[in-house]
Amino acid sequence: MGGKKGGKKGAAAAASTAQQQQQQDQQQQQDQQQQQDQKQQDQQQQQESQQQEQQQPQEEKKDKPSEEQQQGQQSQQQQEQQQQQEQQHDEKHKDADKQQPDQQQPDQQQDEQQQQQQQQQQQEEEEEEITLKKAHSVEIDVFKEEKEEKEEKEEKKEKKKINNNNNAINILKLMQEKEEKRKKEEEEKKRKEQEEERKRKEKEKEEEERKRKEEEERKRKEEEEERIKKEEEEEKKRKEKEKEEEEERKRKEKEEEEEEEEKKRKEEEERKKEEEERIRKEKEEEERKRKEEEERKRKEEEEEKKRKEEEEERIRKEKEEEERKKKKEEEEAAAAAAAAADEEAATAAAAAAAAAAEEPPKIIVQHVEDTKKAFEAALRMLRGEEDESAAAAAAAAAAAATGEGEEEEEEEEEIPLLQQLTAEQKIVVSKLQQLDQQAKNIQKELDQEIQLLM
Repeated sequence: MGGKKGGKKGAAAAASTAQQQQQQDQQQQQDQQQQQDQKQQDQQQQQESQQQEQQQPQEEKKDKPSEEQQQGQQSQQQQEQQQQQEQQHDEKHKDADKQQPDQQQPDQQQDEQQQQQQQQQQQEEEEEEITLKKAHSVEIDVFKEEKEEKEEKEEKKEKKKINNNNNAINILKLMQEKEEKRKKEEEEKKRKEQEEERKRKEKEKEEEERKRKEEEERKRKEEEEERIKKEEEEEKKRKEKEKEEEEERKRKEKEEEEEEEEKKRKEEEERKKEEEERIRKEKEEEERKRKEEEERKRKEEEEEKKRKEEEEERIRKEKEEEERKKKKEEEEAAAAAAAAADEEAATAAAAAAAAAAEEPPKIIVQHVEDTKKAFEAALRMLRGEEDESAAAAAAAAAAAATGEGEEEEEEEEEIPLLQQLTAEQKIVVSKLQQLDQQAKNIQKELDQEIQLLM
């Protein structure tokens, strides 16, 4: 039951929507019909105005083409009205076709739509019939108007014929009156011509007299003008001569002034040249003195620089000599410390470190620990951490420590220093060399800074 009620409600809503659409379409069609009716009324009014204009009196030759033209316009207007009606009819059928549903609906809804379409089609046919009747009525009125116009034209032609007969009599009378008037005009014209001839002759005499007087006056004026022209030329020549004399005088005065100015200018230029030469010599003298002073200062600076460089070179060499000696002492001390294997060797290493022995030492290695202790004691002495007696005591202690192994008799053999060092001793020597190189680099940087400050 619920499904059926929902379907009925949907169909009713669709029918209501379709009915509203039909009403809107009908309203649009009515508006279009009203517009077309208004257009037809305007055309009828235009035809009536044209007919009224054509009813004015015209010649017969002009009446025939206007009637044919009017009939052609009327037939053309009728064709246009018929085309508009057919177009309306086609548009109504198209609108009816568009209003049909695109999809299938329930039977009840289709029946309602068919009924509505039939009602709409019937209404459209009635409207179309009314439109055709109106058009037919308009066509009948047009034919009636044409018939009335034709009768009026025939009546006008008859009246015109009668008027033409009356006009012929009037024309004959007018011709007679014109002939009499022409004769009078000819007589009057002849009289006027005679009078004009008399006046012309008198005028010619007066003209001849006037020309004679004008010629005399012209000659007199020419003579007067010639005289005036001659006087003007003489006056002009006199003025030109005076002008030339004045210009010559001014030219001479100007030349004298220019010569005087040129003389002054040359004197001034000569004076300026002498002044410039004096200034130039003074500047050259000043420049020479300045250059001599600069040369003297430059030589002094070069000598001072050379002296400083020699002093720095001397100091550098002294430092290098000191460094060389110091390095040699350190190497000899290190070698002596590394070679101290017994008490005599440790004592000899300490003495060698203190006295900076000149010959390269040779050491006899008996025990690694003794050698290490003697080496460290020598380094401390070189660094100034211990005095010679302390280093000697350390070397003696190292030698005493090695006395415990005297029971073992080992064959002593002299070998070069580096070959006698153990791996640990070589590492210590390598570190000492690195420290020595760092010390040299620091000393070199200090020397460079000292030179810059100097």
